[in-house]
Amino acid sequence: MRPVTNGATRSMPIDSDNIQDDNQHVEISSHYIDQLSSHLISGLNLTIQESVGQGEFGIVYRGLISVKNDIPQAIAAKTLKGFYSKSDIDSLLDECIIMMSFDNLNVLPLIGVCLDLGPGSLLSYLKKERANLTVADTSEEDIVLNVRKQLLSICLQVANGMCYLASQRFIHRDLAARNCMIDDNGIIKVADFGLSEDIYAKNYFRQFKRNTNESPSLTTVKLPVKWMAIESLHDGLFSEKTDVWSYGILCWEVFSLGRVPYPGLDPVGVVEFLDTGGRLLAPRGEACSKEIYSLMTSCWSESPDDRPVFSDLVSSINALIEPLAGYLDFNGISDNFNNSIEDDDYV
Repeated sequence: MRPVTNGATRSMPIDSDNIQDDNQHVEISSHYIDQLSSHLISGLNLTIQESVGQGEFGIVYRGLISVKNDIPQAIAAKTLKGFYSKSDIDSLLDECIIMMSFDNLNVLPLIGVCLDLGPGSLLSYLKKERANLTVADTSEEDIVLNVRKQLLSICLQVANGMCYLASQRFIHRDLAARNCMIDDNGIIKVADFGLSEDIYAKNYFRQFKRNTNESPSLTTVKLPVKWMAIESLHDGLFSEKTDVWSYGILCWEVFSLGRVPYPGLDPVGVVEFLDTGGRLLAPRGEACSKEIYSLMTSCWSESPDDRPVFSDLVSSINALIEPLAGYLDFNGISDNFNNSIEDDDYV
């Protein structure tokens, strides 16, 4: 099995706490394009299969490469995972350049590099479309209802995905807008990507735990505090109901058009705020009705027993969206999702 090093099968956003421009995205240097020109491969020729391993920043997948009428060839495809920096991409491309010269039976060679962009994150979409989805108090009713329909459609699709995962007894543990993808047809896909310590320094804190009884050494676990339920923060408990809490935060992100929850609070401050009964205020704008905000707050009940399950949420959102008609057509407006995660433009 020979590898095709895939540097960007998925989106390639630069995600840095210091980035302010929502439209900024990774530009691959002409230096790399020139050196790798003889090894560039179209994503149309690749079929990515199951993952076979991963490290801190990369995932290796089994796959197939097909060129013209040749028989598909088995490959290993290495990708960067999650949200990563330009330096991470440069490091991977440097590795590709080194591998180009390898030609030995017992050394893994390079077949090619794919730089095709894939689907983008829901968070990036919300931030990109913020100007188009913002409705003022003075907006006409049909404009308000159209935006409300579009945002509820997003929430419904995520709820559908999570309802399925719950039926499979799968607990996500990190449901957030950044971990959902949107394709060119406007279909939302719940996903689960690796997290970068540097990128999430403001929103995650580290919890120490011991590995095993035999190995008393401490390891660290990165936690998405602003999306976590109270029982997860204090007791390390995770269930469908903790995913429901996170889903409520995701809905807040959707109706806030990609803004960061609990603006101005660090992770410790968020925990203290929740412990005193604090909850996120309703997103500004006419798109978020009282009924929609009530659905969000139901997800943040202190007792897990008082929170809805995902099947209930699907029914509730269907009831909210039914008078507004079906899904909005996203075609033609989801062509660029390479935006940053952090945003200081809070309401």
